[in-house]
Amino acid sequence: MKHLITTTLLNSLKSLGLTDFQAKVYAALVLLDQAQAKELLDILDISKPSVYAGLESLEGIGLAMKICTKPTIYQAIAPEMGIKLLINKHVEAGEMSLKELRELEKEKIREASSDSFWAIYGKSTIAYKLDDMLANATTSINCSMSGVYLHHFLKVSQSDLDVHLMVMTDDADIATMLRTQFTKSNFKIQIVTTKMIREKLGKMPGFSEFEGLFSHDNFLDLIVDDREILTIPPVDANFQTGIYSSNKKIVLFSKLKNRQVWEDFMKGHEPEV
Repeated sequence: MKHLITTTLLNSLKSLGLTDFQAKVYAALVLLDQAQAKELLDILDISKPSVYAGLESLEGIGLAMKICTKPTIYQAIAPEMGIKLLINKHVEAGEMSLKELRELEKEKIREASSDSFWAIYGKSTIAYKLDDMLANATTSINCSMSGVYLHHFLKVSQSDLDVHLMVMTDDADIATMLRTQFTKSNFKIQIVTTKMIREKLGKMPGFSEFEGLFSHDNFLDLIVDDREILTIPPVDANFQTGIYSSNKKIVLFSKLKNRQVWEDFMKGHEPEV
């Protein structure tokens, strides 16, 4: 029966906070429905003390219960309840950790250098940083981006922030979303299509040689409060990478560059939203 308890299952349970022997004992209890310690020893490759420790600790955290004392028999709580219990513990621990870390952040002994550049790796990490910047914006948001990032900005669609968005997309659904969600007067929105990009950039010498190297679907250039910037270059990559900085010179340069790009694309075009 031991072969029925897969490595995938054990690793998943350990990711939820169980130790190796807790994961094995809980899985074995689910498999047997109810069992004495000696029955678990017969199907698990862990020591007798580890089995007893696993049973006691699982009972302590609510994943197993003692249904008989003589002989001592344990039963696992239902998997749906067990997984929900573990997830809730993770969520509570995460919320408490975040609260405590934010308190520590207020007491920083050494401020990070404003000249620093940080590489941010992976879609989930970039998405977290993007959401964090938008959530903490207090005055303004300036962004040139692909339409794939638009859903991150829906949370600020009813804010009083000064928001400039230039969205590169050929997707009619995204254009419709912009027109229906971002309607307040403090928003300036421009939709830029692939055709418009080619018309503008195609006039640059040598552009045709480089056009195939760019992936506008990846592009993002976000400035929040004229204080910090997150840039994702418009290139194909198996592992998405962004660059973050609060360097004032870089932020100012990017803002001026974005303003120039905005004005270039606005020539002959009224804001579409």
